[in-house]
Amino acid sequence: MDTNNFKILLETTLFPLMDFKKNQYDGLMLNIHPYCKSCDKECLIKGQGKDYKVSLCSDNILFFKISINNRSFIIHSLRNDYSILNRQDKKKYPNKIFFKHIEKVKKWVDKIEEIIQLDTKKKNIINLNNSVFIHDMKKVYSTILRRMEDYISENSTSSYHYDENLRFLDTNLLCIYKAINLLDYQFNNVNYISNPNAVQYGQLRETHIYKAIDKLNRILRTNSKIKIELKGTSHNQLFLYESFISLPFILIDNALKYSLKDQSIEIHINDLDDKVLIEIISFSPKINSEDKKHIFEKFQRGDNVCTLVPEGQGIGLYLAKVIADAHNIEIKLEEKNGTTTTIDDVLYCENIFKFIVQSLQ
Repeated sequence: MDTNNFKILLETTLFPLMDFKKNQYDGLMLNIHPYCKSCDKECLIKGQGKDYKVSLCSDNILFFKISINNRSFIIHSLRNDYSILNRQDKKKYPNKIFFKHIEKVKKWVDKIEEIIQLDTKKKNIINLNNSVFIHDMKKVYSTILRRMEDYISENSTSSYHYDENLRFLDTNLLCIYKAINLLDYQFNNVNYISNPNAVQYGQLRETHIYKAIDKLNRILRTNSKIKIELKGTSHNQLFLYESFISLPFILIDNALKYSLKDQSIEIHINDLDDKVLIEIISFSPKINSEDKKHIFEKFQRGDNVCTLVPEGQGIGLYLAKVIADAHNIEIKLEEKNGTTTTIDDVLYCENIFKFIVQSLQ
């Protein structure tokens, strides 16, 4: 579910709700307490425990944590209903804290989870239907690519290897040829989205990491105005699934999509004994700590990212993690200190996606 639709669901909350980025929503049954609008938000610290564990803040206001779609929220601004209990029921609450509408909140959370699950199921069906359509489109793409390759071979005046012939190709035709090649990566990603198990199809292939990413880089930078710099030294060849190259493709494409236009993207590739360290660095929207927890989840997008590119679906990084998991890779997102700045109301910093690759054989 995209961020905007998720916010709309949150606005149906019965009682005041706050996320861990301090965004607050009035409830349909109760508005935010004036104290809660300007307090130090101690409930965010004390509310880290179990869901529905009702607590009392220093202003004598009740609150408790809930979880929706694997995200944590605080229901707050609540009155202590302990005084309305009869003597027998009061014995059940030795801490003298009670909220009479907690079952209503649980039903609301269950309903929201049900809506999210239905939305996810609907999107999965759409993805499956799209994959059938893409399969037919890929046949057309293959025909165009073969014709283009035949043209290059037949019109070459050089006896060099095919890759060398590309150097003498007309600039416009070369851009078209590389754009066609780019489609291959994108078609593969669509296939992996509709069938995540496909990332482990086929035999392991010996892959020269640097050369594979250099080829990808040459294709991407032809179709982008943003400068991409490849740095480092790597000679290792590792046995990996064919799907591996989609991992750096997604992360580089993600950097191209969100980077500040006048800032270059750096790709660092270096050998670590028999492994390879890859870092993709871009000056792009800052990802806050709460969004970092969910950045690789399906359909999840950060607030800053949505502001910059509202049409995204939150699929790319989810797929990157699927491919990474298949290769026993952990993707880490780090932020370089001292690089934060605000441009056109968007907070930017130097983001670093890094991971270590090792042979699966």
